[in-house]
Amino acid sequence: MRHFRLLVLVTISALSLMHLEAKAQTVLDANFITVPTQTTGIYNATSLVTVSDTSTIAEVEIKIGTANGLSDVVNFAYVFDQTNGLPTGFTYSRNGNKLTLGMNTVQAYGPYFAQIRLKDSGNNWTTAYEFITN
Repeated sequence: MRHFRLLVLVTISALSLMHLEAKAQTVLDANFITVPTQTTGIYNATSLVTVSDTSTIAEVEIKIGTANGLSDVVNFAYVFDQTNGLPTGFTYSRNGNKLTLGMNTVQAYGPYFAQIRLKDSGNNWTTAYEFITN
């Protein structure tokens, strides 16, 4: 009976650690910033994203739409820490756990509905971090 209890305790501990490992990285905070360009009604778009851990991130996917569930403004997956070879107008930089994702230009209407999720090195996607911005 004593060995059975020990086996149960070890199994529960192992399952708890596996659950923690699967959720190692998450989006903690994100926002969407627009800065006016010299063209009336056109804005440079940037998203600032804070993640909990960067050790196993492979991609950062961002979808921005004019209505909930749409990605008609931006639909792009950044390869983690890749700063070159991006489409025209897209930029990527990182300072620790803070990512700055440049996304070309957008028109001056809103609100915008955004989703950001992370893919780890095992091809597992996190649940999307969702927010609305004007």
